Amino acid sequence: MAKPKENGFIIETYDEEKDMRVQFNYWTCGRYFYSSTELEDGTTARKGRISEKEYMDALEIYHNA
Repeated sequence: MAKPKENGFIIETYDEEKDMRVQFNYWTCGRYFYSSTELEDGTTARKGRISEKEYMDALEIYHNA
């Protein structure tokens, strides 16, 4: 599932290996791109600045969802 969020978008999927939903958050702030990965149990697996290419690749997935 994909949905918009302020200054970005969210992609949700199910990780069979971990047996839980995973939420990928992408957003922009100024000229920088950021992402975070949150597991269903509330833990943040990764958060930080990403490259424009990583953001654009995720945006393509978002638009195709």
